[in-house]
Amino acid sequence: MGRRERRFRISPQRLPMKVQFSSLGRAAALLKVAASFTSRITDALAYLRLEALADSFTVTANGDEGQFLLTIPGVTIIEMGTIIVRADLVSGLFGKNAHADAGTLSVKDATSAEMKVGRNRYTLRRLLAVDNLIEVPSESPIGGAEMASEQMVDAFDFVTHAMARSDVRYYLNGCCVTVGTKTVEFAATDGHRLARTIERIEESVRLSSGSVIVPQAAVPKIVAALAATGDKRVRLVPVGTGFCVCTESFALHGKSIDGRYPDVNAVIPKEAGSSAVISAKALMVTLDRTGLISAGQKFPHVDCRSSGGGLVFTYEGDAGEIEEHIDADFDGPPGAFDFRLDPHYLRDAAAAVGAGQIRLTVMPDPNRPIRWTGSDAAADQRGGVIMPMRR
Repeated sequence: MGRRERRFRISPQRLPMKVQFSSLGRAAALLKVAASFTSRITDALAYLRLEALADSFTVTANGDEGQFLLTIPGVTIIEMGTIIVRADLVSGLFGKNAHADAGTLSVKDATSAEMKVGRNRYTLRRLLAVDNLIEVPSESPIGGAEMASEQMVDAFDFVTHAMARSDVRYYLNGCCVTVGTKTVEFAATDGHRLARTIERIEESVRLSSGSVIVPQAAVPKIVAALAATGDKRVRLVPVGTGFCVCTESFALHGKSIDGRYPDVNAVIPKEAGSSAVISAKALMVTLDRTGLISAGQKFPHVDCRSSGGGLVFTYEGDAGEIEEHIDADFDGPPGAFDFRLDPHYLRDAAAAVGAGQIRLTVMPDPNRPIRWTGSDAAADQRGGVIMPMRR
């Protein structure tokens, strides 16, 4: 028996709608974000619902990461109505006309819509019936953790390098966000390294506490939505087995990964160790040069030891050898520094710290993780660990 394909019902009724966009560039950027939340695998989820209401123009997408609702500003509602169109078509047309100042979108007949930009006209055919798919989302839940959008973006950027991508331990393929009374913890691990940041928030009377695992694929889309809308504040609300990320302009009713995330606090060493503080930028440059020599190796590595008032990073392989020295300030016996790490993991940690200095701490037990943090006052709240490699 052949494969049965789902047949969509083409809209049999006229769905009057006509709107005018004052800035196609802004609308194109927002439609691109909305289109990213549709599915490229399931055809039934490859559509956007465009709805002109009395005082707003909204876009709804249903995809693998959940349901996304966005309000596009700067739209004049000439005639209210609703249409459902393919996301790639409408997003692509707006993107190719992003340079234009204004344009209109309206229903042309029972099965097509028309977009006008200056003297140019574009027709979108095979509109879906309004009741065919994409339910209008419910209102955003109250409570949750509210923070500055830049704070959330920075937190995601700090930990995403440590997220697993396609691990069989499916619960590692995301970022674990734990909402507390006055803090929000962002953590990610792939089993070989871990990154964590604890963000301070104002206490909320109607707070929704709990942990959710935000899927890896959803994280960059949330970051892109915050950047495109320019909203200053954002709320994250754990809701049952999912979550809601909402601002003034959009709401993502997301699907969290169902699983038990590892105990982050149990992984990070609490005992005192020997520390070395070095330039994060110098470390990145050194590891970039090491990568040139170790490129193509099945198990790339870099050895680190203390020598001459600093840390020496070495690599020896078939393609060549490299030895570089970085000045360091030590806290504890310098001789404790003698370990091997994956250079990509260490470089990602240095990049997460960014400008300034990174503190590397080794434990008395050589099999314990190497702890890394920034060197500032907030170092205890932002950092991670890397498991050493066997020689």
